[in-house]
Amino acid sequence: MSADHRTLAEIEEDIARNRADLERGLLALQRRLSLEGMLGGANALLGVTAADMSQVVAKAVRSNPLACAVTAVGLVWLVSGRGRPRLHPGHDNRRQERRPSWFETAE
Repeated sequence: MSADHRTLAEIEEDIARNRADLERGLLALQRRLSLEGMLGGANALLGVTAADMSQVVAKAVRSNPLACAVTAVGLVWLVSGRGRPRLHPGHDNRRQERRPSWFETAE
């Protein structure tokens, strides 16, 4: 271990600088990991803005209205959960293994 010839005040200043550097780094990381930071990074990476994206979507809807309507209905159905089996109280809703009627287990 090497001898440290700094005074207590110098060590405290060094700790304060390191703490400030760490805080700045954490704040920058927090900004980058926020939703706005991620969207900004994605937009910069893709080179598109919300206005560009809305123009592309509007053009797609104008050129294929039926396909967009069917897609929208499918997405609403998917989000609403209509495709899932209904859960009934008092019923074992776990998936049951299906076996042919002739298959019998030896007990």
